[in-house]
Amino acid sequence: MDDTYSRIVNLLRPDSSEAAATRLMLGKVQQLDPMIIETAGVSLPKEALRLNEQLKRDILSAADGVLHTEPPLQAGDRVLMITDDGQVFYVLAKVVSA
Repeated sequence: MDDTYSRIVNLLRPDSSEAAATRLMLGKVQQLDPMIIETAGVSLPKEALRLNEQLKRDILSAADGVLHTEPPLQAGDRVLMITDDGQVFYVLAKVVSA
């Protein structure tokens, strides 16, 4: 298993000594290039962010027989993040209304 994902799994385990320092938070994408996400009034630069690989892939769709691509994240999108040190933030998923 990738070391990053192993670390996230360990952080989420209730018996983990690191679990107490782990924080889940919501963020809002301010801009895409370069990526900046705002959370708790702080703008996080791309150097502090680690994206789920699926959030980096363009979404393909077909309408009227034409293939379209669009980025999975747009400015204004809300995302779920996790951090254990307040320095590096792992962007886990895009959050949408039900």
